[in-house]
Amino acid sequence: MQKQRKPSKKSLRSLDYLNVFLANVRDGVGPYLSIYLKASQNWNPAQIGMAMSVSTIATVIVQTPAGALVDRLRQKRMLIVLAAVFVSIGCIAIGLLPSLPVVIGSQIMIGIAAAIFPPAITAITLGLVGHERLDRRVGRNETFNHAGNLLAAVLAGLAGYFIARKAIFFLVAAMAVGSIISVRMIREREIDHELARGDGEEEDKEKHQQRYEGILELLSDRKILFFYCCSSSVSLCQCCYVTASWSRIGAG
Repeated sequence: MQKQRKPSKKSLRSLDYLNVFLANVRDGVGPYLSIYLKASQNWNPAQIGMAMSVSTIATVIVQTPAGALVDRLRQKRMLIVLAAVFVSIGCIAIGLLPSLPVVIGSQIMIGIAAAIFPPAITAITLGLVGHERLDRRVGRNETFNHAGNLLAAVLAGLAGYFIARKAIFFLVAAMAVGSIISVRMIREREIDHELARGDGEEEDKEKHQQRYEGILELLSDRKILFFYCCSSSVSLCQCCYVTASWSRIGAG
């Protein structure tokens, strides 16, 4: 039987803070980018659509390798740090140099980071609290994530109104720094890395000796491949709808 995990209050609070800060960091500035590019930089819809789409495409492409990387490496906190650095650099670059090549490159970086955050946070959460308390802890993570969304929306509105439109990019970069500090406060020794990758149930280990399959073998399953194509199509369609909607709003 799996032993009940008892992480320290410091690690659990730090996980709370991490979810608050990452609420507005996971996807960068999101739909606001299309408004900014339309209203402040006078980009045409084709350029805006390209800038918004590359982030989603990068996330879809990197999602599976990112999950495998999180499973394989023990440095899960460092992966979150690197992803947050990617988002911070991307947002600052867009705010300072909003040219097409810079925005495209920055959006690709943000898209890659967006693929790393979810599996890394889930793995750290599982490694800290174990299977028995995972459902309650995931609910708590989402609570703080939504609280972070609300906080970020208020701060972004204030920054855009009283400072400048581009201040929102630097706000996201600042929240990325906050997420780096928070994840570094989680105690590494309290994370069970075997448990974090889905192991830890001794009875399951004896009954089911699972092996890791390569990407090509995974994609040979038609059901998984069909699901992958459908989910990718939905993501790309959502990106187009959001871009068109916010572009019209930005145009007045």
